[in-house]
Amino acid sequence: MTTNFPSRKELKEVCRLLSTGDATRIIPRSASPTDKLKYLVCEKILEYKLEKKISSKELAEKLRLSEELTSKITHYHVGKFY
Repeated sequence: MTTNFPSRKELKEVCRLLSTGDATRIIPRSASPTDKLKYLVCEKILEYKLEKKISSKELAEKLRLSEELTSKITHYHVGKFY
């Protein structure tokens, strides 16, 4: 029986790319209390965006932040803001 599951090498490369790109981040279990709180704030901001059905640009304007920083927040890049 043949499987189409990626090799260990391919999985490692995908993990590397996801950890360095703009992809949504998952918070590790070992995260600090501060990072856990930041993650929750990101989650609430994203929920607001989805509930109100507003664009990233509109959200950035409401938060008075750049679109770039707003994108990082909505993708849970908690290390990118203080």
